[in-house]
Amino acid sequence: MLAKLQAELEAADPTDLLPRVREVLEAVRQGHALLHALRTALALPAAASMHECAAAATRAHAAAATLSAQAQRLCELLELRGPDALVPAVQRLVDDARHLRPPTSEATA
Repeated sequence: MLAKLQAELEAADPTDLLPRVREVLEAVRQGHALLHALRTALALPAAASMHECAAAATRAHAAAATLSAQAQRLCELLELRGPDALVPAVQRLVDDARHLRPPTSEATA
């Protein structure tokens, strides 16, 4: 069994076996920590697989790219310097639109 483990871990001789086992265990720990971090960051269930995490991350990346492109286009249309100015500019537009609406019957009652 030791020879099989040595071959599986590609350890040149039995003295190399323990450091290789440590490396493998550390890689497993890091993989588990990464999977937990992905599940948390992507609000996935605790049982989500690595494939599910990767798919969710891909979707999130695509959504972020779309949002970034839309924000850039809005900045161009509104002649803003950058994305930091976008939220206040949109808020001003929304506030201005509220003032332009005719009063509703509820507001006049």
